Amino acid sequence: MNIHSIHECALILWEYHYIKMIPQKSDALFLLGSSDMDTALYAAELWHKEYAPIIVVSGFPKQSWPSYGFNAPIAEAQGMAQTLVQQHVPVNKILIEPHATNLADNFIFIKELVQEHHLDINSAIIVQRPHILLRCKVTAEFRWPSLKFSCVTRPISFEDYAHRVGKEKLINDLVAMTERIITYPTLGWINPQNVPVSVIDSYTILIESGFTRYTKSGSLE
Repeated sequence: MNIHSIHECALILWEYHYIKMIPQKSDALFLLGSSDMDTALYAAELWHKEYAPIIVVSGFPKQSWPSYGFNAPIAEAQGMAQTLVQQHVPVNKILIEPHATNLADNFIFIKELVQEHHLDINSAIIVQRPHILLRCKVTAEFRWPSLKFSCVTRPISFEDYAHRVGKEKLINDLVAMTERIITYPTLGWINPQNVPVSVIDSYTILIESGFTRYTKSGSLE
C-alpha cells in the first residue's frame, strides 16, 4: 500500500462524511461539543448573520484549547460558550447543556433542555466538524425525527483540514466515523444506511493499513 492509495481512500471517506448542506434560517443553532474551537467561531458568525436567535451548546468531555486561552481542561460546552461570548454573542442568547458525552446524548439532552425552557424549536442549524456531519445528520434523524435541520461546518478542503489537525489523526477519525455508520444500525442507535461499495472498500483498506486508533474494536475482527 503506497501513500497515494491511502490518500485516495481517505478522500473517499472524507467526501462521504463531509455532507454539503446549506444553512437555512432556523429556530436555533446547535453547537455540538468538539475539540475544534473553530466550530464555535463559525456558529458565532452564523448567529451574527441572524440565521437563528439562540445558540444551544452541548458537550461534557473536557478539552483544552491553549491557542484560544483555555490552558486548563474545561467542559466543551462551557469553553465553547465562553468563546461565543468573546465573539459578542450575548449570554442570554446561549443555552448550555453540559452533560452529553456522545452524539445521541447531544440531541436527547438538547431536546430536554429546550423543553425545560419552554422553547418551541422546530428547526435547527447543527454545527460540527466536517467529517462528523454525516453522523450528525443520521443521529438527528433518528433521535429527533420531527426536527427540520441542516448540518454545517465552515467550508474547508481535506488538505487544509488535515494540515490543521494532522493527517494521520484525521484518517483515523474518518475510519472510526465509518465504523459507526456501518455498525450503529445493528445496535439500534441510527437508521440503516446505504453505504457505497467504494466507501466500504476504502474503509477496509485503511483498517488493514493500521488506521484503527479510534475504532471500537481496533481491528477488522
